[in-house]
Amino acid sequence: MPIAPLAHVNASSKPLNVVLIVIDTLRAKKLSCYGHSRPTSPNIDRLAREGVLFENHFATGCWTLPSHASMFTGMYPFSHRADIEHPYLDTAYPTWAEIATALKCRAAAFNPNNWIRVSQADRGFGLYDECRKPPGYRAGTRFTAERFAQWLATYRGDEAPFFAFLNFGDPHLRCWPLEENRRRFLLEGATEEEAAAIDQKPTRSTAGLARLTERQWAILESLNDGCVADADERVGFVRQTLEAEGLLDDTLLIVTSDHGDIYHEHPPQMAHTMNVYDCCIHVPLVVRLPGVFEGGKRVVSLTQNTDYLPTWLGLAGVELEGALASIQGKSLIDALEGETRAFAFAEDPCPWNELERFERMPGARDLRRFHRLLRTARTHEWKYIYSSNGADELYRIAEDKDEQTNRIDERPDVARQLFEAMDSWLAEMPTRAAPGLVNTAPGKPATFASASRMARWRGAIARFGESEGALS
Repeated sequence: MPIAPLAHVNASSKPLNVVLIVIDTLRAKKLSCYGHSRPTSPNIDRLAREGVLFENHFATGCWTLPSHASMFTGMYPFSHRADIEHPYLDTAYPTWAEIATALKCRAAAFNPNNWIRVSQADRGFGLYDECRKPPGYRAGTRFTAERFAQWLATYRGDEAPFFAFLNFGDPHLRCWPLEENRRRFLLEGATEEEAAAIDQKPTRSTAGLARLTERQWAILESLNDGCVADADERVGFVRQTLEAEGLLDDTLLIVTSDHGDIYHEHPPQMAHTMNVYDCCIHVPLVVRLPGVFEGGKRVVSLTQNTDYLPTWLGLAGVELEGALASIQGKSLIDALEGETRAFAFAEDPCPWNELERFERMPGARDLRRFHRLLRTARTHEWKYIYSSNGADELYRIAEDKDEQTNRIDERPDVARQLFEAMDSWLAEMPTRAAPGLVNTAPGKPATFASASRMARWRGAIARFGESEGALS
C-alpha cells in the first residue's frame, strides 16, 4: 500500500522504467566525454552520443549520504538534514522508491554501500540487494551489475514499470583497478609494487601524517583512471542487458555520481568531506531516453542532483503537490530547453565526530581550520564559498577550474552579490526539517544554519565592502 502521505498520488499516472546508476566518487573531468585525455569511458561516451550530457552538473554535498538523500528526495541538504552529525533521512520525506511504489512500480536497489541502508534512505525498495560478493569473487562491482541482470531477467513487459538503483564503487579510494585496466592505465614507468606502496588513507593525509609526492599523485590518478574504466564497463553491461531484454528504449537511463574527490588540488586534503570544491561536487550526468533525451546534445545550463526525481515524475504526469511539494529540484527538461539556475548550491557542515577522531591520531596537525560550515554559490563564471569561520573564498571559475587563486580580497563586490543571492534564495526556499537537528553543542558553531538566517550566517555581510555592480 502507498504510505499515507502519498495516498493522493494519481494511480492513473504512467511512470517510465528508470535505471539510476551512481558511480561512487567519480569526478566529471575523469570521463573522456567531459574532456579527459585518456580513454576511460567508451560506454558512457556512447550513451552521451545517444542521449544528453549535462556539462555543468553539481552534487549538493561532497559525500555519500547528503548527496544520495538529495537524489532520493529532490531536496537540498539544509532541508533533508541527512549528514554526518545526523546520519538519518527523516521518515517525513518520501523517497523515490516510496513514490515509485505508490505509483505501482517495482523498486529494486543493487547497492553495496552501507550508508544508504543505515541512514534509512533504503525505504520503499521491494528488493534491496547489498550485493555481497561470494568468497573468491575478483570482478569488482561486476557482481552488482550481474545481480541487476538476474533480477531484470524475471521482468516481463506486461508487468509494472520499475525503478532500479545501482551503485558502482570502483573509483572510490582505495583505488586498485582490475588487472586488465591496471596494466592499461598505470603510469608509464611505474611498477605495481610502487603503486601498491602509496598511502591511500584519507584520514592520514588530512591529519597531516602522509604527504604524497607529485609522482605518487600521478600514479594514483592513473590508478583512478583504471577504476573509472572498470566502472564504465559495468555501465556498458547494464546497457547491453537492457537492450537484450528489449527495454533499453523504454527506460529512462541516468548515469551520474554522488560526489568526486580531492586528489592533488588542495593538499593535504584527500578524498571527500570538509570541502565544496568542484573536484568534489562537479559530477557527470548523462541521460538517455529516445524522444526526450537524445541526439548527443550537450547542455550547459546549471543542473543538480535534486533534479532526477522531478524529471521522472514530470514525464509520468505527476503533479508536485501534497507530500511531493517538498521536492525542491527542477526537471532536467527545463535545462534541456535552455533554462538555468542563478547558481548551483552545495554545503558541507562541520563533521565534529570525524574531526575529533582525526585530532586523536598521534602527530595530527592542527585541524581547527576545518571547524566550519561551508556553503557555495557556483555560477558559470564565479564561485563563492561561505565559511562560518570567516575564511571565505572566491574563484573566477571560468579561468581557474581547480580553484587555486582566491580572489575574495580583490573582488568583494562579487562575493557580496553571490552571498546575498544565496541568502535570499535560502530564505525563500521552503524547509520541512524536523526540530532538534541543528547541532548547538556549547562552544561549537551550528552544524546547519537555518533558512531563517542565523546570526552567524547573516554576520557574513560585514565582510564585504559596498556592492559595486554586476558579476563581471
